Amino acid sequence: MKANTVAKSTIIPRYAETDKMGIIHHSVYPIWYEQGRGDWCNLMEYPFHEMEKVGIALPVINVNVNYKIPSKYGEKLTLFTGIESFSKVKIVFEYELYNEEGKLINYGTTSHCWTDLNAKPINIAKVHPTLYDLIARGAK
Repeated sequence: MKANTVAKSTIIPRYAETDKMGIIHHSVYPIWYEQGRGDWCNLMEYPFHEMEKVGIALPVINVNVNYKIPSKYGEKLTLFTGIESFSKVKIVFEYELYNEEGKLINYGTTSHCWTDLNAKPINIAKVHPTLYDLIARGAK
């Protein structure tokens, strides 16, 4: 992970997140990525709900998930979340998920565009320069 500021999240898979074979279902990983994004924003002391209060949203425009090793119910996982790239109109988060043995089991990215609450694209540096500067510092 190349990001300067990295959030570390503990993931405890729930039984409902498994398939018939006891393996975590592929659809669950983007949900865990969302937890990582939230933890990253909390680490930067600007949580998502605070962004929404000032009229800013970060809708997902792309999800890329790469599966290396299956994870199973009962494993304690660690998710690292950082910023892959950042601009005035877009932000890309990167994720790495490790099992208890320290093996990389999953990695990916999500791309988001900065919008107002009506989904109209915005230039975050113009609309909220303080937030832009805060995230730019964490993305270096």
